[in-house]
Amino acid sequence: DDPEPECATNNTDECGVCGGPGQRSFFADFDEDGLGDDALEVVGCTAPEGFVDVGGDPDPLCAGEDTDVCGVCAGGGTGVEPAADDDDNDGIPNACDDCPVALQSKLIVQWEAVPHYSREGGGPYTFQVIIDQSGEFRFQYRVVENFSASNTVGYQFAPDDANQIAFDNEFVVDHDVVTARPLGDGRYEANYFDPIEWFEIREIGEPLNLADDGTAEVEFGFAFPFGEANYNSVQVSANGVMAFAGEVPPFGNAQFPLEDFGAVLAPFWDDLNPANGGQVYWYVATPACEEDCNGDLGGFAFQDACDICVGGNTDQLPSANLDCNGDCDGEAFIDDCNQCVGGNTGRAAGDADECLPDLIIDAPYLAQTAIIDYLDVQDECLIEERCVGGLGNRKLLRFGTRIANIGPADLQLGRPAEGVDHWIWSQCHSHFHFDAYAAYDLYDPVSDAILPIGAKSGFSVIDIGVWDAELAPNGCVGYNGRNQGITSGCQDTYSRNLQCQWIDITDLEDGAYKLIVTTNPGIIDDPDDPNAEPVYRIEETNLDNNTGELWVRITGDDLEVLEGPPEDAPEE
Repeated sequence: DDPEPECATNNTDECGVCGGPGQRSFFADFDEDGLGDDALEVVGCTAPEGFVDVGGDPDPLCAGEDTDVCGVCAGGGTGVEPAADDDDNDGIPNACDDCPVALQSKLIVQWEAVPHYSREGGGPYTFQVIIDQSGEFRFQYRVVENFSASNTVGYQFAPDDANQIAFDNEFVVDHDVVTARPLGDGRYEANYFDPIEWFEIREIGEPLNLADDGTAEVEFGFAFPFGEANYNSVQVSANGVMAFAGEVPPFGNAQFPLEDFGAVLAPFWDDLNPANGGQVYWYVATPACEEDCNGDLGGFAFQDACDICVGGNTDQLPSANLDCNGDCDGEAFIDDCNQCVGGNTGRAAGDADECLPDLIIDAPYLAQTAIIDYLDVQDECLIEERCVGGLGNRKLLRFGTRIANIGPADLQLGRPAEGVDHWIWSQCHSHFHFDAYAAYDLYDPVSDAILPIGAKSGFSVIDIGVWDAELAPNGCVGYNGRNQGITSGCQDTYSRNLQCQWIDITDLEDGAYKLIVTTNPGIIDDPDDPNAEPVYRIEETNLDNNTGELWVRITGDDLEVLEGPPEDAPEE
């Protein structure tokens, strides 16, 4: 009658153990430190996997000494140091900070393809100013050729605390970047060899639409420490200069220090004019707490139009792999005629029989601009240069001259210099003229002769604008007063308001006359030789299209533009 033959005490528990305690509590031990989590308890006969029969673990998820402020198990045998470093001083250690670096906003101001005001001043120029919330600032120069500016580069905190970097020299041609970093003691350290970090803002920035000598105030929303003051706005000038305090310097650049002005940055101070082309943009770059395409946390590198990671710390300029036609990794190239051919241009290299320019006169422009005017002449230089026949009040036939290059190659005249036949030094105007670039004549049908009152004018030959977009798909090269010429497909314009853009008709009788404007006129070196052949200063593909003509009738102070010669005019 033994009720439990296998248990001497006859008290087998519910777990089948003779004299056993019955079911027990077990606790989850996720950190495997031998102590279980009291909050995760199960009751059973045996411990499930990962459970122990001892509870009371003070940190159930940490096998070390404790979980640190970031919730990371640290200390003990974990090999993990508790989080403590806080680089951005925000009270959150780096290890648990979503953005552990101190990110700084930047103001970028970009002068994009802005030309010089004068015809001889070069450009167009593209450059940037970047000011950082940390107090660092930099000047960056992307396009400064063709350079002929008298620019000033420098900065000043106050009239008695200034730094002139360059004045009236080609510093910006040789240095892509000027970086100024505060040293913390009121001084700045300048570096001219940092890699360029171009921030292309044309698509994301706000245009200022500045007129000639115009200024605009920009509020950038953070405190910029500069010298002994903090600024959150700046006056941006069209002339490549910025003023934080006081008046904005005028168009005429000068040397630092500037006694009449306050805190100033001058990346490229000269007489620039965005009203004649180009634009000035501004943009505030606020870093995101994420990696840019270069892998830099809070960086400013971006994918350009060709999906290349550029800007920021990449040392890569935007669109550097565009061909001359503007195609990514395209096959267009500059041929021997200095033209963009191949690829998607639709033009094959070698299409031209000769790599020469071909100059023409814009006859419709001549007709649109012809007027009668009067001028009180007191400048004897105008007599010396054969612009007028005498001093005093002179009656003038004024007109504009536009000369275009429709040839397959650029007209390249180069830098004016002494000792070259076609460069003539103008003592009156103190600069060089290109000899025999254009001739102005007046034909009298009554005497059937060219009147001896015309002139062969000296000119500065430069790019003014595009004439034929197919010949100049990427615009004009930018020939200027120091490197003269006309791009294929571009034109050079002299308005009627310029000096000597006229024929002096003070002593001319009323009647019908033909105005004849000729570019690249032939020069007779020996007027006494009846068999002498004209010599042309410019070699062209075609010399038969160099003349523009306009029939006019002069009656007192009235000028009538005729459709053709008068009926009584003799055959030429």
